[in-house]
Amino acid sequence: GWLRRVKRGLYLVIDSLTSRSRNDLSLGTIANALMEDSYVSLTYALNDYHLFDQFGKTVVSITPRANARYRFDGITFQFSKVKKEMYFGFTEKLEGGKTIRIAHAEKALIDFLYLDKRFRSASLVFEILRDHSHDLDLNMLQDFALRTGITVQRKIGFLLDALHLDSTRLASSVKKNRSVSRFTRDSRSFNSKWRIYYDDRIIG
Repeated sequence: GWLRRVKRGLYLVIDSLTSRSRNDLSLGTIANALMEDSYVSLTYALNDYHLFDQFGKTVVSITPRANARYRFDGITFQFSKVKKEMYFGFTEKLEGGKTIRIAHAEKALIDFLYLDKRFRSASLVFEILRDHSHDLDLNMLQDFALRTGITVQRKIGFLLDALHLDSTRLASSVKKNRSVSRFTRDSRSFNSKWRIYYDDRIIG
């Protein structure tokens, strides 16, 4: 075998006959190794829970340390820095014989809405809530949302309402706040209950 450098101080042992890592390390394992205080989230986590069937060329991890990006074998490992109070909602699991840190499905949805302000991400979260509400812990989803800022609480509450799912605790949390929020920069429609501007296509 031979060594393949991923970043300074981190190498994989490659089997020269198969060109695969000897331990067949998963992308989640590599991501965790690239930055110690991190957990994989977004589409990688949703794929792992069979809630999303597309896999791109980017593995996004959440970290309280620093934004960073690494490229390895055609895959981009992106690390998104969040405030320390947002670094929660993950668990440990075995993947390829190694323990990795990965977001709960519910936290992956929160992370999408927190990190990505584009229409596509809001629409994706809506579709997963619509198609997989019975596979998700909606109490946990509200718990996680209540630990984030008012904008994410409004976004989750609005989407739950649109699907006729329970949003009681979130509604109680936001009702005294008279500020307004936006799903996306281009959002034009206004929902007075949640005091949020939204794009009609999100729930179309």
